[in-house]
Formats: sequence, C-alpha cells, structure tokens
Amino acid sequence: MELIKRITTLILAATALLAVSCESPTEEETPQSMDVTYSTLDGAWQLTAWQGKPLAEGLYCYVAFNGETRRFEMHDNLGSMYDNLTTGSFSLEQDDTKRYIISGTYDNGVGDWNSAYVVTMPKGGDSMVWSSTTSDDLSTYSRIDAIPEL
Repeated sequence: MELIKRITTLILAATALLAVSCESPTEEETPQSMDVTYSTLDGAWQLTAWQGKPLAEGLYCYVAFNGETRRFEMHDNLGSMYDNLTTGSFSLEQDDTKRYIISGTYDNGVGDWNSAYVVTMPKGGDSMVWSSTTSDDLSTYSRIDAIPEL
C-alpha cells in the first residue's frame, strides 16, 4: 500500500511539473514583433545568416531599401567572386493571416524575384527574418548604417 501511495505521489508531481512547463509563455517571455512597413524596412541591411547558418567568410550580400520610392539596391558576391549590383522595385502587403509579405521585380529584365517572402522584424527593428513562401529558404538580415564601399 505504501508503494502505491509513493507511485501516486510521483505521478501527481510529474503531472504538475508537466502542466507548468506546458503553460503558454507570458508576454515578457514572448519575443515581440513590430509592424513591417516601408518606413521600418527603409535603410541598409546585411545578410548575416542563410538557412540558420552564418555566411561563409568572404561572402556578402547588402541590400538598401528606399521606402519612399519603393526601390532597392543590392550588392553581393554570392554567385561570383566579383561584386554584383542589382536594382529593382519592391512591395509590401499583409496577407489574410496578418503576415507581412515582401515581393519584388528586378530592373535587369530578369523579372520577378524567385519568391515572395514572409518578413518578421523583432521590436527595435535591428534585424529581420525572411521566409520564402514557396520553399524552405530562410534569411536573416541585420541593419547596418550604410552599404560599405566595395
């Protein structure tokens, strides 16, 4: 009988611990996101991670967004050892589930971006994460003062 009491006590304690660990995080524990707008996106950004991993040494991708004109300028060496300048236009919208979606078109005749992206921006606006709407691509950008001289 004593063994049954001990087992019952252990089961109740484990259940209580499990219930506490499964509670929803409080507002303080939940990272807060800010609205992604043309003005919060405005400025220069550096690609700091792709698929959750930092870029390999020597690789770079810098993007400057102009929220007023809705134009972008991108410098990268991801597909070449040389700097590649790409320009174009972009747009933001909010879908039915209140996600912020960015899409764009290149100026060089190639057409639309390969994908539209869900953009999340933690409070403070110092970083943003882009998640492709058509693939598993995941990119993290950090705000910088300006695109460096290349």
